[in-house]
Amino acid sequence: MGLEINYAWYVANLQLTGSFHFPARELPTDLAEFRRDLRRAAKAAGIRVHTSDRGHTFFAWDPDYEVSPEQLRAVVEAAALGAPDLPPWCPSCGGPTMPQGKSWRCEKCDVMVLAPQR
Repeated sequence: MGLEINYAWYVANLQLTGSFHFPARELPTDLAEFRRDLRRAAKAAGIRVHTSDRGHTFFAWDPDYEVSPEQLRAVVEAAALGAPDLPPWCPSCGGPTMPQGKSWRCEKCDVMVLAPQR
């Protein structure tokens, strides 16, 4: 019995945000199968999907996705208010980082990334 992959979840992400990405090594199945089945699910939902796996990161996006005026306004307002920088992904392992003082620490490999100074 093989792994059951919920492609509807990935398609819902494409419909909501226009794209998603994660480390290619975290694909739930091999790359060719994941791409094929994701495209099949997206087509059934009436959307197109493009994919790329450059730099050890898997990207999927809907080329027809349009950012709503509300989403664009929220981004512009956040930037204008000087919202704090979002923590980066670890340059060493690609894992998420958490703020720690004036830097960020990778949750996976414990590497420290210095925060940009304003």
